[in-house]
Amino acid sequence: MKTTLLLLMLASASALANNLPTVINTEQHSEIGTVSVSSVPGTMDDAIHKMQKEAQDLGGKTLYITSLSTPGHSSFWQGTAEVYR
Repeated sequence: MKTTLLLLMLASASALANNLPTVINTEQHSEIGTVSVSSVPGTMDDAIHKMQKEAQDLGGKTLYITSLSTPGHSSFWQGTAEVYR
């Protein structure tokens, strides 16, 4: 029983660790610009995906999201991000 519980705890910790965001060191990347989106319907992921597409158009490989919100009680997202090469 103790072995099973330990294995479940380790599996849970491993699963949580795999879902954590990647930390980037902005000093090791070259900033090439910023992107911003507004009035994006849907979910937070939809807004992030739109920023990713705009960053890709700039030639970016990494995003550092500086803001992401739904203003007021809106269901539309807005956000800004720094783009790094």
